[in-house]
Amino acid sequence: MKKTVLVRDYGLSESYLMRIFRTKGNGISWKISPKKNSAILFDTEGLAKWMAAGK
Repeated sequence: MKKTVLVRDYGLSESYLMRIFRTKGNGISWKISPKKNSAILFDTEGLAKWMAAGK
């Protein structure tokens, strides 16, 4: 799911999602393409596990 959708529809903090994205080896977020303004996607199941673990 796109980062913008998670922020807009699910009320997650953009700064929290960016912290996850910038964490090396997170395995749950990636860019669609290597371009600078490419959308960031999140694996929602992995994100739920990440949040449940309190990271």
